[in-house]
Amino acid sequence: RMKFVAVTPLNMALPSVEEKYIRLDGTEMEVEIKVMPIMYEGKPAVQITGSDITEKKQARLELERSRKELKTIYDNAPVMMCVVDEYTRMLFANEALATFIDNPNKLVDGSSACGNVLDCIHSFDKPKGCGHGKHCNTCVLRNAIIDTFNSGIEHKDIDYHTTIVKNKVNKDVVLLASTSLIQQGDEKRLLLCMIDITARKEAELERAKSEMLLRTFVDNMPFGVWARDLSNRIIIQNQRLVNNFGNISNTDVTDFYKTDADTAEKWDKTNRKAYAGEIINEEIYYNVKGIPTPFQNIVFPIKTDNKIFGIAGINIEITSTLNYYLGQFIKTLIIIPFMIYYYRWIIHF
Repeated sequence: RMKFVAVTPLNMALPSVEEKYIRLDGTEMEVEIKVMPIMYEGKPAVQITGSDITEKKQARLELERSRKELKTIYDNAPVMMCVVDEYTRMLFANEALATFIDNPNKLVDGSSACGNVLDCIHSFDKPKGCGHGKHCNTCVLRNAIIDTFNSGIEHKDIDYHTTIVKNKVNKDVVLLASTSLIQQGDEKRLLLCMIDITARKEAELERAKSEMLLRTFVDNMPFGVWARDLSNRIIIQNQRLVNNFGNISNTDVTDFYKTDADTAEKWDKTNRKAYAGEIINEEIYYNVKGIPTPFQNIVFPIKTDNKIFGIAGINIEITSTLNYYLGQFIKTLIIIPFMIYYYRWIIHF
């Protein structure tokens, strides 16, 4: 190298090279070698330098290994992930996101590609349907991305409703998203993670509808309906029960002893039998606003796989023989199956 530099024009150095050298003790070391022409005491000369880069090389190898490990995790993660620049252009996406839509190759073209996933984030001039354009202040995901770039604050649990193209069909989806800032010097990038929670949201909506319908049905029954959990606390009561005994929600029998010991004692007795697995169907008198009133009292355990999760009951006021037999008929054909379904539904969710 020194001979080569000696015959080349002045100021023309050889590129640096990395080599393995042997120390005097026989151990290896990584060395970076530089050879360059210089003037020494007015005459052309050659300078050769060697720098020990063993630790630097090891750190570089460790960094490369970590990068490969992270890339493997990134590519194979079940969570959809992508990296976005400050112009909300998607730079690259992992396999989970690339297979979530029909055209993964368009995800990284640097234009409006991820509008296929992120809806109007790229379409500032012609947003899909909202009409806000550059003045949009309703897009929670866009706002979160902008705020993360500006403040560095991470955002989590962002419910984002959008439309994707899957199998050439438009599909409305709900994504649970999070944003994290990636900054190297003055360059800012953002890691966007998303999970498809469409099925969960649809199930929650259906449960909410079912709960509303069941609650309306129970509240409008012409007799008292209630349910207790394993700690003997009221978790379901309808309006008729409240009219007769007051609001006893989230209370147990011992709380009622303070206001009506006689009724509380009768409740306690029948409840103990139901918790033991019995079905009680009896005529009994309860105090309603201080007046002894006859009821057909039906109490039964709620079971799933022969395991008791709680008890439920129906209190039918007996004001005539017709009402009595009507109550028996309703209890047999409708009420008990309904209460079992309703209580198991509450326990399940």
